[in-house]
Amino acid sequence: MNSKICHSLCLIFTTILISKAFANNDLVDDLIAYNIVTFDSSSLFGNDIPVNLSHFQTENYISSGVYRTSIFLNGQNIGDIDTKFDHLDGSLSAVLCIDNELINKINFTQEFLENISKNKCLLINDISKDAYYVFHKEILKLDLFIPQKFIKEYPKGYINSKLFNKGVTSSFIGYNFNYNKEKNSESKYLGLSGGLNLLDWYFRHNGTFEAHSNNFQKYNSSQNVLYKDINKLNSRLSIGQFNTQNYNIESIPILGIQISSDAEMLPWSQRSYAPIIENVAYTNALINIYQNGQKIYEKNVPTGPFKISDLVTHADGDILLEINEIGGEKRTFIIPFQNSFNLLKKGRINYNIALGEYYFKNSNSDDYVFQNNIHYGLSNNTTSILGLNITNGFYSLLLGSSFSTILGGLNLQLEHQKSKYLNQNI
Repeated sequence: MNSKICHSLCLIFTTILISKAFANNDLVDDLIAYNIVTFDSSSLFGNDIPVNLSHFQTENYISSGVYRTSIFLNGQNIGDIDTKFDHLDGSLSAVLCIDNELINKINFTQEFLENISKNKCLLINDISKDAYYVFHKEILKLDLFIPQKFIKEYPKGYINSKLFNKGVTSSFIGYNFNYNKEKNSESKYLGLSGGLNLLDWYFRHNGTFEAHSNNFQKYNSSQNVLYKDINKLNSRLSIGQFNTQNYNIESIPILGIQISSDAEMLPWSQRSYAPIIENVAYTNALINIYQNGQKIYEKNVPTGPFKISDLVTHADGDILLEINEIGGEKRTFIIPFQNSFNLLKKGRINYNIALGEYYFKNSNSDDYVFQNNIHYGLSNNTTSILGLNITNGFYSLLLGSSFSTILGGLNLQLEHQKSKYLNQNI
């Protein structure tokens, strides 16, 4: 009888201890971590087949090695790469090694690369305390979440210049002919346009021929120009007979050379003015932007500082920025905005530099002309303007600025001209 009572008491005491132990998760984790509680692997296949079950003692255990993974940066697929995991921080599971190959794939900003540690393997926290990753080893997918501030993001409409095609060698010609006859007269008009594409160069021609009754006129060409695109500068080189690029000063026909910016080479979201918006997300957040009661932009951003530089709007009216955090918190900010035809995005430049002889009706003068136009976006609400025109006996200088203010758009321009006529200053 005493023996049965003793066994019963021992069983009850043991049950209480086990219940309390498993009710405390931290205690269980500590027991497993220090190998106090283990599973006898011989019970699976017997003593003759040893099985190492240590990997299962760590949640989401990752073995060290190289995995071919699909990389998703802040939710966007940036391609596949061989990713290395190793024991770098003393934990039982291997952690992500951010090596040079992965750094190049992520496409960090130049400022970040200059300040980053030069170690062969960086930990995710070496990038930012707000950065983290999730590795889905069952499908070999790596989700990286890095504050947008450190990432060189491309605007909407961006196309990698490596994908540009020079085209094929080709030529074309077009014409427009019109004949008109009245009672005592008749007129004929012929317009010709043509071109030749060869390697990186392309030639363009435009001209007209007119005849009235029996009076024939000469063929007049308005364009004979050789073009070459300069992708790195988003610019075009022009050589020959053409009209200069007009930004602030009047366009004129010359026979010469010009280099000028070409807005068509920019992503479509960068061709028109809109403010660059910077703020901070406390969690992975949804960004909504409204103007005049309509949503014009939406984007998900990770925790940390973010920048929106590809906003497009052609309307006037204040902009409302809405930040929706994961926990339900919503923050709003009002950005005064007034569109102006002379404003450029911050950091963008429009320019032209031209030199040549003034050309008019198939003949060129002996007077050389130099033109220079510059538009530069100094900030979100200020654009500087410079125009210069110089020729024999004449010059003009244009200085100005465009502003977007709380009261509306404002353009200020100051122009100084000086010319000589019959050796007299005018």
